[in-house]
Amino acid sequence: MVEKTTEKTAEKTSTTRLPASSAGAGVTEPATAVRVTPPGSTEKSKKERKKRKKKRYSSGTGDAQRLERAFGRAVGQIAKGVSVGLDTYNEESERSARKKKDGAMRDVLVNGSIGIGDAMQEMSRAPRELAEGIPSGMMWRQMKSAARVLLPEDEDDEDTSDDEDTSDDA
Repeated sequence: MVEKTTEKTAEKTSTTRLPASSAGAGVTEPATAVRVTPPGSTEKSKKERKKRKKKRYSSGTGDAQRLERAFGRAVGQIAKGVSVGLDTYNEESERSARKKKDGAMRDVLVNGSIGIGDAMQEMSRAPRELAEGIPSGMMWRQMKSAARVLLPEDEDDEDTSDDEDTSDDA
């Protein structure tokens, strides 16, 4: 007889004896734990139960905090790019040193350019991280205030000042 352990609930465990098969009568199998949920149960795993909480901000600070997080992600992407570039340079330099005498010194420009290329490819994602993190409402407000500064409110005021200059000359 082989024992098989089944777990019906998280707290309760029961053990049942199963008849051994005729082919493996002398072979014992290790006990296996099987989780059995009752039909119609809405029990979820720990990962499914835990939901991500929504970020909350004090009034007026949400845009600045979102921008700060985006800036942090962009700086992290730049740091990752530098790391990737240096790793690539070191790998290429070691390869050059193995291939030929004084190979690392002879190929320093080639190895450096390969490392810089990989670094730039990785760092090129940073502006996108920053742009995606800029809240659209914040950008719209900045554009409106810039438009107010750059564009005159009333065009008639500028035309009258030109007309007065011409009338004084006549």
